[in-house]
Amino acid sequence: LGYPDTYFEKWFMHVCYPEI
Repeated sequence: LGYPDTYFEKWFMHVCYPEI
């Protein structure tokens, strides 16, 4: 781990909204 929250949010958004 060790990733910033922004990286997780970007990944989470991509998983929840792949069309974006």
